Amino acid sequence: METLKILIPVDFSASFKFAQAMVEVIQNTRPTEVFLLHVIPATGNLEDLEDTEAHLRQSTEAANSAFASLQPSFTFKSFVKVGPVVQTINNFAGETGADLVVMGTKGADGLLEFISGSEAQHVARYSAVPVMTVQGAYLPAKLQHVLVVSDFQNPTQHPPLELIKTLAAPDATMHLLHILQPQALNQVAEIKAHMQEFASLNGLNNVELHLHQENKVDEGVYHFNQDHQMDLVCMGTHARKGLSHLFYGSIAERLINHCSKPVLTYHL
Repeated sequence: METLKILIPVDFSASFKFAQAMVEVIQNTRPTEVFLLHVIPATGNLEDLEDTEAHLRQSTEAANSAFASLQPSFTFKSFVKVGPVVQTINNFAGETGADLVVMGTKGADGLLEFISGSEAQHVARYSAVPVMTVQGAYLPAKLQHVLVVSDFQNPTQHPPLELIKTLAAPDATMHLLHILQPQALNQVAEIKAHMQEFASLNGLNNVELHLHQENKVDEGVYHFNQDHQMDLVCMGTHARKGLSHLFYGSIAERLINHCSKPVLTYHL
């Protein structure tokens, strides 16, 4: 069985423990190689270069000391980098050949979300690697019930099912969810046929199909999870940027902030 390479961005807050707990769950299904990365934001200018260098030395020493005090159940390699936080995380994921980024997050609400969103949102938006975000509200003992959210209309836009199967428990149930909006009420038979075709093409045997009626997709996923005990929510994002992202947002990114269950996002 191949080793799964996992990158955990670390800010030494309580949220690291959420990511740590999830990696310990993943290790029950597959061997892992774990990289911990702390990013020191680049600050200062040429006029105070000496002060900046002293600050970076002190920050690096403090980070290395904090790494030494961590006691997760898994072995890890630790790294300290200087630069823009999101860009540095995503670049480092590429450098290490990471298969997955796991981030603990506290989410974001209201005005904070509109202005800047959570750091996890921004990593997910630009990462070429699937990103799993974990809030402390719900930490499963194993990923027994895995939810894949899609419209299932385009067969070429498949989630990274091999990764999802790797993360799931050996006897896991895969749940396929389509949020049925009012304008599509007359397409139920067609949608179910697409979902069944998706399950067949991807060799999903232990699978359940769900249609949940709601006006907005993110609210539908949120309410579905309130009524069903899912352990992992998987959803693709088109990674809209700029003004279009402000207007339309990303359903997957909003789930990162508001869904209490672990969320796996990936680019379609």
